[in-house]
Amino acid sequence: WESWSGKILQRLSFGQVNGLSTVLFDQSGSLVIAACQDDDHSIKIIDWKSNIEISSVKTGSFKISSISVSNINSENNKMRLIETGINHFGIVETNKSNYSTKLTGFYGPEQSNHPHILTSISLPSPVVNDFSELDGRNEFLVGLSNGLLGTIIYNERKISNYVPALKGPVNAMAVIPSLSNSPEEILKYRIVIAGVNGFIKILDADLQELKVYNLYVPPKEIGRFDHGLHPVGRAKGFLSITVDRFNRKILYSTAGGEIGEIELETGFNVNNGPIVESHCRYSLRTLASHPIRQECITAGDDKVLRVWNIDSHKSINQIDLPAAATSLTYSPNGQLIVAGLGKLENEIQLNVKTVGVAIISYLQGDLRIVHVATDAEDDVVSTIFTPDGSKLFAGSLDKHIYAYNALDNFRLMKKISSHNQPIASLDMSIDGKLLVSYGSVDEIFLWETSTNSSAYTEEAYKEAVEETNWFEKQSKIGKATIGIYEPHSYTSEITSISVSKNKGLISVGSSYGLIKLLTYPSRNLFCPFKEYHGHSSGGVSQVRFSFNSEYVFSVGKSDRLLLTWKVKTSDSLRSYDIIDKPNVDINLSQDESLGDFDSSFLIKTVNFLKRSISNHPDAMEGTYNPDLRLYTSLKQIIGIGTNNFYLPMHQSQRSADSPQITADHFNLPSAYYCGLGDIITGFGKLACIINRDKVHYQSLQLSESVPIHLSTFTIISTIVSNHRKYIVIAGVSNGSSKIVIVFASSYKLHSVLCDQLDGSVLSVSFSNDDKNIAVLYEKSDNNGKYLTIYRTFSGDWLDSIVLLSQSYVTARHINIVKYLPQINLNSPTLSMTITTPRPKTAEKSNRTKSSSDSTVYDLVAAGTDILMFIKLYSDRNIFIKSIEYSGTLTAVSTIFHSGVTVTGDDKGIVTVWKSENVQEQLLAHDSCVSTILSYQNSDVV
Repeated sequence: WESWSGKILQRLSFGQVNGLSTVLFDQSGSLVIAACQDDDHSIKIIDWKSNIEISSVKTGSFKISSISVSNINSENNKMRLIETGINHFGIVETNKSNYSTKLTGFYGPEQSNHPHILTSISLPSPVVNDFSELDGRNEFLVGLSNGLLGTIIYNERKISNYVPALKGPVNAMAVIPSLSNSPEEILKYRIVIAGVNGFIKILDADLQELKVYNLYVPPKEIGRFDHGLHPVGRAKGFLSITVDRFNRKILYSTAGGEIGEIELETGFNVNNGPIVESHCRYSLRTLASHPIRQECITAGDDKVLRVWNIDSHKSINQIDLPAAATSLTYSPNGQLIVAGLGKLENEIQLNVKTVGVAIISYLQGDLRIVHVATDAEDDVVSTIFTPDGSKLFAGSLDKHIYAYNALDNFRLMKKISSHNQPIASLDMSIDGKLLVSYGSVDEIFLWETSTNSSAYTEEAYKEAVEETNWFEKQSKIGKATIGIYEPHSYTSEITSISVSKNKGLISVGSSYGLIKLLTYPSRNLFCPFKEYHGHSSGGVSQVRFSFNSEYVFSVGKSDRLLLTWKVKTSDSLRSYDIIDKPNVDINLSQDESLGDFDSSFLIKTVNFLKRSISNHPDAMEGTYNPDLRLYTSLKQIIGIGTNNFYLPMHQSQRSADSPQITADHFNLPSAYYCGLGDIITGFGKLACIINRDKVHYQSLQLSESVPIHLSTFTIISTIVSNHRKYIVIAGVSNGSSKIVIVFASSYKLHSVLCDQLDGSVLSVSFSNDDKNIAVLYEKSDNNGKYLTIYRTFSGDWLDSIVLLSQSYVTARHINIVKYLPQINLNSPTLSMTITTPRPKTAEKSNRTKSSSDSTVYDLVAAGTDILMFIKLYSDRNIFIKSIEYSGTLTAVSTIFHSGVTVTGDDKGIVTVWKSENVQEQLLAHDSCVSTILSYQNSDVV
């Protein structure tokens, strides 16, 4: 970047290295040095102007936390640098051309336990002609996790001296150079170090203490500003520190999300508090805009509520909350703030004392908690006032709605208990008479706010789904929001919506970090939209319009950023009351058209007019309602043979020229429903699409840029993502295994996941969030079965990394791998009639890790006489539990709703597993079970 203009000068790629842990320039500014997070933790050096890699060196299996380049002018154009990190440090020497070598650093007997080295700096040195003058001179200084400083002498790789510096880790260091360039003055440098609990120290060149500052202690001098640091960052302390070029100020950053300045000589705060303040812990989860002022509030897992002024872009006030914030709302007059409270996202056990609602007074700019209600038993994820401010409703993940009297000290009036699903959101009508509550999957309930009782009438339901005149609209579900969903998208991709005050626009936040703007209501498919990028791949937690619809606010879940967007509209907004279809024919069937919306329209998991199947004559054990379109579509492809694939229609319906396709398949043939009714499958040569008529089919055409010869590309395995957005195709081309990702909607190439795999792919599987892909393959030397896992952080698979590389699984014959749902082990299971004996089970030896009976497994693999449950660990080790099975397992499916695994074998037996335990078995077929499909959000297979 060009610092003064913000212009991008060059984009550098360091390859597939899983990320960079630190980057810096060399002393000349012509080279960029980066520590990579691949398995070998390589250090790469790139000439940034030519974008050419100069050198690369592998440092070992430990993460690098800092790199420093020596200030000593080197011989023969050599460069010497130090890399430090987890339980290690090393010296790297390079000739700046094409050769680098890494020398292991030695701690010495004083520190035999090898503490972490968190930071390092290169010490100043004058230019010399005789390098013997440098003998015995300190070259590097390192800061250790136990509070010691260590010095390394020129041309050595052992820490020669340790000096106690801080009580706690040394997190950051910087050199305060002399302002004179004379050789004598250069050596009169000082050093500033920073650790935890607010301590910053200034040392001389001999590491003797000169000044000590504690930024959490208010200054004694009258008229000096407090540093204004939040105590939440005190434990982890300072993260970075530097000095300005005139040696007047110290710039610091803290784990509390602050950046600030102090005077170098006095330690006084230069500004009225930190320059930058932000949320600092885990996720930023909620946002609300002030009803009458250009302000907004944010809160999250750091348990701090912040008030932001939109004009100054500053945090103007803050207050500590008793727990993590999961929702926020203002009272209609803006004088009260309600914070829904919950547990941290990474907390397993729920402390019931930390959930509920906190009532905060906001008068004359002061924040004060006046009441905390702890009636809820789980996170309160949605709070809403009636328009007159007399009542407050709070929806919780415990499946209840809590009604409070705001005029009577927020007394609990009623606990509403009708939902069978966790509450997702609440909407309030403009007159305050109707409350609509939405379940996390597909429940919609209507309530009269005057009686807090059900208001389920035909008129009320029509008003709820029309959604044209609401006081506050929080739910993303409804007839007026159909257009916010892209084709083949999933409801979970939309994380938040907000409707402008004039009801003309709707802003949408997505799990991919995107912001969209559409006209409201958006009742039709393919509604035009504007799309904006700003947040990271963690997604957008919430979006909100300002009180006058002049701005849109958005907060990022992982980046913890509050972004402000200026809304510019034309004089009149076009109303899209007529469907604007794309140029291509989307082949909508009659019951998918808008004309028949009220009776059958379905957006993925949400059916707006929920049907009951309990009274259907076929709704008995082992059957399902055939009137549901998805079931009907899937029913027509049942019957795929073990080694033959045929078009799934009755033989009498075939014409003479209907194609009969057979092929020996490396893996069992598979077929997938891809959205609008088309089917994709592998025929052994080319991926093909079967049309709706079940007669015509066509080959899958990939882009010409794909390094695959279509005429020689043999499809081995295919899988469609759970969100129906991507298809992964694994196959062999010219003797080399390749894995590509294509769009499910257009069948066009998206990306190449792996261009050359050392072996033959047996099976691929998506995780339930579609952010992991597991690949089971057999190495080309037939040396067992191996597992590789790819990961995306954004969800679009353009940032894919290798999460687990070539992990050995077994030498047994397995050819199926599936991701398991991450569901509570105590959840209900399927019920089936047992007709055959259960298989004998035997636990095999574990590898690297041990496990308990309550282990939640991540993957299941199956094959001849064996079923394997696999647990993945963050340190890239795996635990495998093997179960002997009498017969060949030929099909595996997982049911996310119940958290169970269903297998089929070559004898036609279907088995239900809860973790590694057999629950039920059923002799379901006369011959081999080749395919098992599960209907999402139900216990139907």
